[in-house]
Amino acid sequence: MKMLYLIIILSSLFVSCVRKHERNNLNIKYTNEFVNNMTEQVDSNTEIITENLTSLPDLDIDELIRISRINYGNRNGTILERRAINGSNFIIRKYETKNNQIGLAYNVYKLPADKNSEIIYRLNTNHPVSTLKIAYNEEWREMIKRNNIPNLWVEIETESGIIGWIEVKGFDPFSDNQWIILDRIDYDGTVFTKRELRQWLLTTERLNVRDQPGINGKIIHQLEKFTQIDTLAITEEKVIIDGIEDHWVYIVLEDGRTGWVFGGYTNADRGPPRFLTPEEFISLWLWMANEF
Repeated sequence: MKMLYLIIILSSLFVSCVRKHERNNLNIKYTNEFVNNMTEQVDSNTEIITENLTSLPDLDIDELIRISRINYGNRNGTILERRAINGSNFIIRKYETKNNQIGLAYNVYKLPADKNSEIIYRLNTNHPVSTLKIAYNEEWREMIKRNNIPNLWVEIETESGIIGWIEVKGFDPFSDNQWIILDRIDYDGTVFTKRELRQWLLTTERLNVRDQPGINGKIIHQLEKFTQIDTLAITEEKVIIDGIEDHWVYIVLEDGRTGWVFGGYTNADRGPPRFLTPEEFISLWLWMANEF
């Protein structure tokens, strides 16, 4: 059952990635001033890189790292290095989280993507771990096209301080700019971080579409209950409205206009998780591990 669910999630996201990739011409869009001034904050007045740069294997790794620091604010998703392992190129990204639950048992390896490396530990079911990095094969899209579920390697740290790599079934959850920082929005006393997140949702109530992420934003449209909506981004931060804590969701309407809806009155008809963020994907893959 878990295998079927993972295949459904993988397939839906891959179709989304392919559609977006077909629209892209792989042009790098950023300004020199933006790159030179960027450290750990994003200038919301400057256009952010819009393409999936990790699909360009010949791009200089130093440039790739510098650009990813801009896209992700030097936080999770930032590319740290490209490493050749067993004849394939792997991208290693920063991914620091805590209190992840392990679904089944894992071997913990000294090195990523190399099962011939030393096994340094054996994780048991429900073992809590922190994560530090992820590593994935740059050719994961081609692997899916061949009906192979690719492997994602996750560097973990146990409660006792043991650090090593485990293998799960998954792909790059940051692909095609998912979760890049698009903007910082200061509205109605709250500063929101606008993160790219393209997927589909359904409204569960009649829902107002506003021009800003806040209940004081101007209402520009109203959606009927059970309307399918295409999301472009969400706020990283959550707010509480009507006793519900959730994100503001940036959507595009059928007439091309864009606006914000409160995520607490949306759902995903495919089942949970509702928002397909990188953290949700990796948590799911860790929980489902080694059943295949």
